[in-house]
Amino acid sequence: VWGIAVAVIIFLNNKNVLFSAGMFLMNILVGVMTPFFWNAIKPYQQQRILTMLNPHLDPMGAGYQVIQSQIAIGSGGLVGKGFMQGFRFKSGHIRQGLFILLNTFTVTFTMV
Repeated sequence: VWGIAVAVIIFLNNKNVLFSAGMFLMNILVGVMTPFFWNAIKPYQQQRILTMLNPHLDPMGAGYQVIQSQIAIGSGGLVGKGFMQGFRFKSGHIRQGLFILLNTFTVTFTMV
């Protein structure tokens, strides 16, 4: 009785079984092809892939932007802290940059 029930279930879910078998075979194919693909790409492309997987491998180079993004999302969340309420503004980093930027514009437009 159980054999007939299982056969009916497999027959009714034939698309799911075929899809799962196809995904399994595709996974094996990708696993076999990965070393060949890895050796075919250039070293800077390998570095980009490794940095995508672990940005802390090169924190001052290729991984810098990803790490800064993680810090920003971790600090302010998805909606942020509010205009001029972030850590960088309160610690003076942004104010110093804004002062330099405004000073540059002032000198530029004064000369014109």
